[in-house]
Amino acid sequence: MINDFKPHGKPQFSTVFSIILIAVGSCVRITSQWLHEEKEKTAIKKEKISAELSFLKSQIDPHFFFNTLNNIYSLAQLKSDKAPQTILKLSELMRYNIYDADKETVLLKDEINYIQNFIDLQRIRLAKSVDIDFYVMGEIGEKEIEPLLFLPFIENAFKHGIDYANNCSIDIEIVVEETEISLLVINSVLKGERRSSSHSGVGLSNIHKRLELLYKNRHTLTIAENEKRFMVKLKLDIDEN
Repeated sequence: MINDFKPHGKPQFSTVFSIILIAVGSCVRITSQWLHEEKEKTAIKKEKISAELSFLKSQIDPHFFFNTLNNIYSLAQLKSDKAPQTILKLSELMRYNIYDADKETVLLKDEINYIQNFIDLQRIRLAKSVDIDFYVMGEIGEKEIEPLLFLPFIENAFKHGIDYANNCSIDIEIVVEETEISLLVINSVLKGERRSSSHSGVGLSNIHKRLELLYKNRHTLTIAENEKRFMVKLKLDIDEN
């Protein structure tokens, strides 16, 4: 009886062991396939976001560059001493726009220098009746930021807040804290300007999308307007690691 029992036991054990091996092998294959598909999905998503950001960053108003070139031409015609410095500032702006705007992040101090050059070039073309103030407060250090996040709001102020016939003002303030960077832009509201018109435009639409992609749940954007002033306040939570 014992001899009859043993041969029947071996095939049963072998069958169970084979089933276990097949099951484990199937699990490994399924898991491996799932990980591969997830990796592909992540890569596609990352590539899509990268392409989207590149497109959005390219949507910067080109009229500023053409207007600045016209201003440089006028300065050259007048043989103004401002012409060489203006050319240098425009060159730095274009270099930054071509070579640095495609980077994932840039040094905050470089971004601020870009904004300063932009404002200086605007000052050259504007009448003395336009009062422009630009302040930077806090420890900049080696902090980094995504390029060209602030410029659309500043461009918008110059686009909608300049009145050549009357006194007007543009106030720009950047405050740098340990884990937060904030931008405040306040400009005059022109007489006859349609209320809330400063909210629209390709530039601001793009920056809303960029903020959602780059700082989702890590930014607050406040836009307010009355009869005399239009205000934008943007706060970014930055990662110090």
